[in-house]
Amino acid sequence: MFHYLRRLRTHIYSAFIRPRMQAAAKGVLLDYPAAQLTGLSRVKVGRGTAFGRNVRLCTWGQGSITVGCHCHFGPDCHISAVNAIEIGDNLLTGSNVLIVDNNHGDTTPAQLALPPVERPIVSKGPVRIGHNVWLGQNVCILSGVSIGDGAVVGANSVVTHDVPPATVVSGVPARPIKAHAE
Repeated sequence: MFHYLRRLRTHIYSAFIRPRMQAAAKGVLLDYPAAQLTGLSRVKVGRGTAFGRNVRLCTWGQGSITVGCHCHFGPDCHISAVNAIEIGDNLLTGSNVLIVDNNHGDTTPAQLALPPVERPIVSKGPVRIGHNVWLGQNVCILSGVSIGDGAVVGANSVVTHDVPPATVVSGVPARPIKAHAE
């Protein structure tokens, strides 16, 4: 009975949130509760995509988030864009995944003299994640990164550079540990 009530709550909550998005296809689900939903008018989500509880979807300024079909985000995921984040179909994430295209300031001495909250938001470029990608638990994807189709990012990794298709990366910073010929 509890499982049924939880599913019902998710469907009702999702029906309330979907109209606030720029585009949300049939079957998009957001588990209750979301931690933060900011700038949903610049978020597009494909059919059959599900977000776990405590998701944070944030666009700032002209930033945009586009998520493909049949993606599954674990609980406590955070996606934040001031530029653009594009995610292909069939993404699977563990919990506590961070995907951001921005940060507070840069590392110049003038910027470092300011409190972080007063530094301007900057982006090194959009984030692009291909189709059929798997991001393990606690993965962090930083700005300006592209992840190719079929890539796997190991748990607790920080991705600071592009990941080729069909490649397994892991570590801080993430480095290739296995590549498959396409």
